[in-house]
Amino acid sequence: MTDQSEIPDDVKTLPHTAKLVYRVLADADEPLRATEVADRCAIPERTARDALQRLAEQTNSVDRRPITGREHLFLVA
Repeated sequence: MTDQSEIPDDVKTLPHTAKLVYRVLADADEPLRATEVADRCAIPERTARDALQRLAEQTNSVDRRPITGREHLFLVA
C-alpha cells in the first residue's frame, strides 16, 4: 500500500476516510466502482460514495468516469 509521502497534498487535507479510499484506488490495477471501493476498505457504501465524491470534486487526484446514468468508475488521475 502507498505510504503517506505518496499521497498528494490536495488529498492530505481531506478526512481519514478519503485518504483510505485514495490509497485503495492508487493500489488498484483497474478503475473501481463505489461498491468495490467500499468492499476493499471495509466501510459502508454510503461512506465510500461520499469520500469518492469529495476526492473527485475537491482534488485533481481522482477521476470519475460514468458507465451508466448513476454508476461511475473511479481511478487515480
